[in-house]
Amino acid sequence: MNLVILSGNTGHQPEIKYSQSGLAIANLSLVTQEKVKDEKKTVWHKIVAFGKTAELIYEYVNKGDRITIQGRITYEEWEKEGVKRTATKIIADKVEFGGSKKRANENEAVGMVQDVFDSKDEDIPF
Repeated sequence: MNLVILSGNTGHQPEIKYSQSGLAIANLSLVTQEKVKDEKKTVWHKIVAFGKTAELIYEYVNKGDRITIQGRITYEEWEKEGVKRTATKIIADKVEFGGSKKRANENEAVGMVQDVFDSKDEDIPF
């Protein structure tokens, strides 16, 4: 089973693109912290979301907001100028908006969203 749950703060404003077929694709970074032998360790994660989840992230999440991501890990490999490169990304299937101070003051709803998309869509890049 490939299941990841991460809770942290967004590192930058989410970005959104659309595939040729109109599928929304959002990219953002998530920073988590863990304590290892009395030291805090900061880890940055690359997050990708598709469809309605991507659109909701782009609309409601800002840099620094606390969110929880449930999804799966993917690995990409490519070669650039003869050097083999790799990247690890989390595909977000569910997102819980932990909210920002601004949204808490505006009493916006916090909840889980789930995006259902056709995994056979040829525009998904992995």
